[in-house]
Amino acid sequence: MDRAVLLVFAATAALVPGCKGRDEPSPQRVTENPVIAPPKRPERTGPFRTPRNDPPPPRSEPQLAPEELAKVLAEATEAERKGDTARVAILLRRCANKVPQSIECEGRLALALLPERNYKAEAEYYLAEAIRGEGEHPVELDRKLAEAAMGRGRSDLAAQAYARVVGSDGATAEDWVAFARALSTDRARLSEAVDAYAKAIELRADPSWIHEKAVVLGQLGRSKEAIAAFEAFIRASGGKDPERERKARLRIEELRSGRTADLVPRKEGGADPKSTEGSKKAARTE
Repeated sequence: MDRAVLLVFAATAALVPGCKGRDEPSPQRVTENPVIAPPKRPERTGPFRTPRNDPPPPRSEPQLAPEELAKVLAEATEAERKGDTARVAILLRRCANKVPQSIECEGRLALALLPERNYKAEAEYYLAEAIRGEGEHPVELDRKLAEAAMGRGRSDLAAQAYARVVGSDGATAEDWVAFARALSTDRARLSEAVDAYAKAIELRADPSWIHEKAVVLGQLGRSKEAIAAFEAFIRASGGKDPERERKARLRIEELRSGRTADLVPRKEGGADPKSTEGSKKAARTE
């Protein structure tokens, strides 16, 4: 009788919650906001590519014959005149990414594709290839490519293109200041930026350029030269920009007292070196 009671008691205990009648998995902590890694897009190895995400494959096909290349470029010029961007892209793809490279073909293709969101990777590929390419670079094309590069936060590419522009005959003050702004986004090239600003100011003493040069001199720790440049800016401005003149006087006091400030020069359409969207958010020192 006692044994029967014990068996009934054991069976009842197994059914009562909290009594472990069998092995159960241990509880696990669930984080409130689990971190989910984004899926990694596989590298393209086949012929099918998405121009928004994938650059063209390495160049390998032979370039068009000179006569055919000239014809394609001429037809693309006519399509550009008509504003037919799709036709321009179709034509220029025939001579792009070929061996030997046609810098003009790839540069013009980059400029045609850059405004199109669905061709981002392809456009940026041709932008870099055209600027870095070895061969003849049309000056006006280099200007446009450099401006496009600055607009996408690629001041390194812009500086490379502007270096050729200012080295050509007929370089303007605007070319030199654009070169200076591209250089000034790279701390290692601030001294070169000062020289480029000096050349621009020599051609045209624009007060805003004098101010930008002063800022870069301050970044370099060349305080005496920076003070002189800020004073030159105040004289050249002549009361036309009172707020910036006031801040320039404050900066002069800081420099004379030994205080420093990490300032970024005013860039008209220039790029913030810390951001790929820098061209839209360029820091300005007033």
